[in-house]
Amino acid sequence: MYQQILLAVALQQWEESTPHALAARDVAAVLAKGSGAKLSVLSVYDYGKIKEPELSAEMAARYREDMMQRIDGLMEAKMKAFLAGVQEMDIAITPMVRAGEPRKTIIDVAERL
Repeated sequence: MYQQILLAVALQQWEESTPHALAARDVAAVLAKGSGAKLSVLSVYDYGKIKEPELSAEMAARYREDMMQRIDGLMEAKMKAFLAGVQEMDIAITPMVRAGEPRKTIIDVAERL
């Protein structure tokens, strides 16, 4: 039936996962379990407009890098929380968080898988 299932979710948009995202997660997990497929869960985000305080170019670059790392960490934590509800289902889940343009990144990952 299925060998690979890709679920793309917009975790950046909300503080907590929406009921629709949780329902999609649960359906994808059940499909993966029933078919023996691998489940990949992808969330693509961008850094938005990081407001850099008026600093020297070097300090502004370091500030931006620090903010990007914080956003990366936040997205990793959101993915972990999102997947907590299906971890006990004993299925292979590959969580993926990527910074970039969502449409292009989702298609690129889907083609690779």
